[in-house]
Amino acid sequence: MAKSSIHIQAGKSGFLAHNDRSKKTVNSIFFDEENEIWNEKKEAFQIYRTELAARRAAYEKNTGQKMQKKAITHLSAIVNLKQNHTMKDLNKLSKHIEEIYDTRVFQIAIHRDEGHVKRGKNVKNYHAHVEFLGIDSEGKSIRKKLTKGNLSKLQSAVAKILEMERGTNYAKERKKRPKRLDTYEYKAHAEKIDEVQKSELRKRGEMRNENHAKIKELKEQIAKLREQMREQSMEREDYRKLEDLNKKLKEKIKEKSLKNEEMLKEIEELKIELFREKEKVKKQEENRQDLTLENEIKFLKIEVENKIKMIDELKFELAIVPNNRENEENLEKLKVENNELKIENNKLSNLVTKMGSILHRFFQIFKINAEDFTIENAENELEKIEKKSKRVPIENESLNYEFNENTTIKFE
Repeated sequence: MAKSSIHIQAGKSGFLAHNDRSKKTVNSIFFDEENEIWNEKKEAFQIYRTELAARRAAYEKNTGQKMQKKAITHLSAIVNLKQNHTMKDLNKLSKHIEEIYDTRVFQIAIHRDEGHVKRGKNVKNYHAHVEFLGIDSEGKSIRKKLTKGNLSKLQSAVAKILEMERGTNYAKERKKRPKRLDTYEYKAHAEKIDEVQKSELRKRGEMRNENHAKIKELKEQIAKLREQMREQSMEREDYRKLEDLNKKLKEKIKEKSLKNEEMLKEIEELKIELFREKEKVKKQEENRQDLTLENEIKFLKIEVENKIKMIDELKFELAIVPNNRENEENLEKLKVENNELKIENNKLSNLVTKMGSILHRFFQIFKINAEDFTIENAENELEKIEKKSKRVPIENESLNYEFNENTTIKFE
């Protein structure tokens, strides 16, 4: 069972890239669990530089001199973990470190991909990296505060915060502390792992990556086929067949018994089957529609024939009953309506004639032809007549005129 432990050493700039895995490391040999990172390299450096500038300024203000170049401004803590620990647990520990040392944590990483293989069994080294400033808010060195007594208290605090069994208290038990093999020195240890075992681990990683690629390809192909089915308005049963195939192919990928070509072939076969069935149903529908249309045409033909037959019968009845009283009444009504229509037509004709007469007189008064008529000519002629008389009688009818903005003439 893993015991709690924290080891603090001087930090290096390369640690940040190692922590976020932007720099490859030989220690990373497992691929079944994800690492966690709070502040990748770029963000971590930005916080570090900002805090360092503020603390240097405080040091110069307090002491009246610049900070020594050899001052350790970056400390790195490596913490043992159990498999269940998360970033939430490390945040609690980081706050404790910040409080007791008056520092600022700028990067936290949890690694679940390191360890070694022993007798064919994976032995993982679950651990975390906590990077923090090596000087406090007044610019004083934190390393001077890392006495044996303070470190012993820190070890106890780590065990309590992470809820782990505390590691051996060497100071209390007066035992010699063994040399710790930290994560950054693990490279030498990793080289001792049997080459066959390392090769097997790499193969596992490659197969895992290959499976990820197949799963991604499967998702894309299924989504593409589903969209084509949607455009063709496929039935629910068709979608069920697609989902069954998707599930089947996923299982084969997990079992590592499916090649990429085989996967694409099975998807294509289902596509052909579905669309062939769809085309068959479509043709059946068209045939049914053709039959329906043919029946409608036959029905219309029968209706037309019946109408013609009814008209012929009506003609026959009218022919044999010429003095039918009802027909005579209808004829009289038609005559009356015809006379009324003639009267209305005469009224309209008289009105048009009267309008023509008025226009004719108008042009005579102004002594101009309709073809030469312009507003300017009309105004000139009107001025001449108005000089002679204010009113011009026309056969006991008065002609009122008015020129509007659109140069049209209105008669009232």
